[in-house]
Amino acid sequence: MTRAAAWLAATGASLAILAGCGPVGGDAAELPLRDDFGGQCRWAQASSAAAVLGCVEGRYRVLVKRSERPVAAHRTIERTPAVRIEAEATFQSGPPVLSGSERAVYGVGCWTRVNGDGYLFLVSPAGFALIARVKREVGGFETLAETDEALAEPLVPGESVRVRADCLAPKGEAGRLVLAVNGRIVLAAADPDRPSSFGDLGFYVASTSDGTEVRFDDLAADRLAGRDLEAALAQEEPTMETGNPRTLLSDDFSDEASGWPSGRARFGSFGYTDGAYRVRLDQSGSIRRGLVFTERPVRAIEASMTATERPGRPSSFGIGCYALAERGYLFLVDRLGRWSIRKELAAGGLAVLTEGAGTGLRAPGTPVELAAGCSGSREGRVELAFSVDGDQIGSAVDLDGPRSFRGLAVVVQSVAGDSEIVFDDALVRSR
Repeated sequence: MTRAAAWLAATGASLAILAGCGPVGGDAAELPLRDDFGGQCRWAQASSAAAVLGCVEGRYRVLVKRSERPVAAHRTIERTPAVRIEAEATFQSGPPVLSGSERAVYGVGCWTRVNGDGYLFLVSPAGFALIARVKREVGGFETLAETDEALAEPLVPGESVRVRADCLAPKGEAGRLVLAVNGRIVLAAADPDRPSSFGDLGFYVASTSDGTEVRFDDLAADRLAGRDLEAALAQEEPTMETGNPRTLLSDDFSDEASGWPSGRARFGSFGYTDGAYRVRLDQSGSIRRGLVFTERPVRAIEASMTATERPGRPSSFGIGCYALAERGYLFLVDRLGRWSIRKELAAGGLAVLTEGAGTGLRAPGTPVELAAGCSGSREGRVELAFSVDGDQIGSAVDLDGPRSFRGLAVVVQSVAGDSEIVFDDALVRSR
């Protein structure tokens, strides 16, 4: 169990605020069910010291006012052994990125009944996702599947995701649970101890930060049967890219539409220049820019680029591999021959995993070939290797890292400013 899942279990996820948040109107909703929350609100509308729930401006609002208890809003439906639930979820406020002990998750759920057993399908603004089983009688919460790669980039307040959950209990078979985010399947799980049918669905929000708010919209719930059920049961969790090495990215920067960002940042500028990619620091600070080279998780990659330091004040520079926009590793050198492998922290800043010297003095204007190996695992163990001009100079192991990678970054740091690095010949291969 990851720290995220452990935290969620510790919050009492199976004991979410339910009283007063049950079915409205008494009768079970027929399937298919559609709700854009623009007319009469048929969901719970309640306000307490712990939470606020209700229809607001054509969406359903869940506001966690006190972070020690998760919040669930429910709608009773006609019983069915297989249901697909889909909704738009907009992260309004709360911790956008995991920072220290901060966490926030939200999504949809299916239950046997209000206050009954069921399943949660949750995503986080930071990018992780999980499928969990809730056992009401024993107050139990069990993670069935989880991933760090639900999103290509972390969310910021105001951004939305489309969450789809399949709760399948086919007769004579183990239960099947599938979570899709923005149309892409990210998790699948089986549960031999599944219920025989579902009679309730709803929304769920949990956070360690008071004032976390999520708004849901465009709910769709459908009974699955026949060919639709067969297709749903055949869905598989995407596998990591493994096997024969293949090229994921090859860029000589001759095409200025190849996807790298261009513009200005607080400390300088970055962008395509004369068939290369230039990063310039006008003052002390750092600039890091990246490119997502695949939407499908890649377990292990080898990345390389050439880098040339222009005349100016000394800087450290290098490349990086990452899973999310701010979760990865940097491989840095400077003109004095010093090097380091560093981990980007969710709370901000960098942690040095290993460092040293010995790559040799290098005059400005001399190209250097940088190569980084990043190999993840399902358990979160990441193996890292750093080579300069064809010779491996360092390696490190991180026991709490991402399972896979999808982005390449360049970075330049300077304590004095007036530094410029030109990058070229980017290459990323799976391995």
